[in-house]
Amino acid sequence: MQEAGSDNENTPVRPSRRFAPLVFYTLALLLLAELVVALVLPSMVPEQVYLDLYLSKEARENTRRFVNDSAPFLIYDEIAGWRNRPDVAHQKWVIDGRGSRSTHAVSTDRARRTQVIFLGNSLVNGSSGVSNDETISAYIEDETTASSNFAAMLYSLDQSYLAYKHRLGEYKADVVVVGLGATPGAGLMNRYIPFRFRQEHNMPFFKPRFELTGNTLNLIPLPPKQAYEEIFSVPAILSNLASSDAHYNEFKAYTRFGLTPIFASIRYIYNKAQRLVSLINHDDRDAPLLKALMSAMVMEAESRGAIVIFMMLPDQTTTAPGRLRGLLPDHYGSMVKELSGAGFNVLDARETLRRSGMPMRKLFYYDGIHYTAVGNREIATGLKTMIGKR
Repeated sequence: MQEAGSDNENTPVRPSRRFAPLVFYTLALLLLAELVVALVLPSMVPEQVYLDLYLSKEARENTRRFVNDSAPFLIYDEIAGWRNRPDVAHQKWVIDGRGSRSTHAVSTDRARRTQVIFLGNSLVNGSSGVSNDETISAYIEDETTASSNFAAMLYSLDQSYLAYKHRLGEYKADVVVVGLGATPGAGLMNRYIPFRFRQEHNMPFFKPRFELTGNTLNLIPLPPKQAYEEIFSVPAILSNLASSDAHYNEFKAYTRFGLTPIFASIRYIYNKAQRLVSLINHDDRDAPLLKALMSAMVMEAESRGAIVIFMMLPDQTTTAPGRLRGLLPDHYGSMVKELSGAGFNVLDARETLRRSGMPMRKLFYYDGIHYTAVGNREIATGLKTMIGKR
């Protein structure tokens, strides 16, 4: 006669029940290890070690090339951080001896034609996707107007202002055209590009920035050139960036949550959620600084007998938002109205592109950011009309 309960004793244990404790303890150990990496190691490991991990191998190599003056397209600039390398010709990308992407020699003498200087980033210089005669600056030229294009990759307004004030004002332009992106204040609170664009491994550079104290612009200049090497060994450099770069927190979050799979995944989801929130509630902390720099640019140009036109240059999503995106607040349109209402000459390139009636694929490249030759031509048409009115 079998004892009671013997059936249960002889019943085989399911594999899922056998391995459940193992899975539980494994996950618990992994989570404990991630907590140690996130909460303990940052207090023990120097930030310079994390920065070496934060930058890709390609970014570090491009930094060395830049410092050694062997970068192919850019050179060090002690005022603005970098500028176009003179006398470069690579496929469609052609820069003249003065660092300008123009269709003719640039002169410091006023001619009979209206002289226009273009400042800004790759949206203005056309990037490598178009030839020199397919840029916005080239399309405005005719028998009455000549232009020169000194826009440089990833420039923000503060760099354009400094470049014009200290170097490019000598060209005695009648009109200064300054390109502003869909978020025109982007970059104004940044000093070290990787903190804002970690993925931009081609340009891990320092830039100057301004702080606004009351109504006064105070320049935080570039660190010395040797800072590119010393940033991995001198703690004071990162400490200075911690107090003067609003994007430093991106790097700080990486030191705690960017090195382990679970926390890295959570951080990725969190960043995605933050971007969605920013589409609804726009962060306008940089708006006062933006307006102060625009005013400074206007005053500098007026002191040289020139007027300033600010081109608001949208991306494809801003120009033709999808059905869901169209339900969100139009921060771009609000900014155009705000800046125009403040008395600035503002060209809304979005309206120019929309009025063309052309499909977005003919106006924008595959990246949805830069313009095709057709897009540049349409923007130039609106700009030329505005220059004529001014």
